[in-house]
Amino acid sequence: MNNSPEFEEIIEGIDQNTLNQSVLKFELGYYDLKRFMKLKDKGIKFVTRIKRNAKYGVNKAYAYSKIVEFRNGLTLRLVSMVIDGERKDYLKDIMNLPDLYIHWIYLQRWNIEIFLRTMKTYLKIDRLISKTIKGVLVQIFSALIAYILLLMI
Repeated sequence: MNNSPEFEEIIEGIDQNTLNQSVLKFELGYYDLKRFMKLKDKGIKFVTRIKRNAKYGVNKAYAYSKIVEFRNGLTLRLVSMVIDGERKDYLKDIMNLPDLYIHWIYLQRWNIEIFLRTMKTYLKIDRLISKTIKGVLVQIFSALIAYILLLMI
């Protein structure tokens, strides 16, 4: 989807209770300060990487993190750490979680990628028909049932 309006459509379609218990993780293709401001205003928690050329001011600095403010007034936490010899910089609106936990949350994104690849390979789901969680689950379970029936035949 990248920077398409579908991102906002999907966010609008998700049950607020689900959003309150979730942390969105997304790549730099979704990096948009206006989007971050909207997510923060709605109380939606998120973690993403920061662009290398991002301009911000530092309000407060800690061991591995800083509270930073962007030109549009958005205040987020920037976590910087070295993992396996590589520097990782994460932007997030969650102020009270340990830094290493933020790295772990972001790494969970790969589980989602593996799941999507598996859906495409075995279940032949090339694209999602619905933009609601219930609709996506119906499509996935329907494909799973069809897959199991074909295996049995």
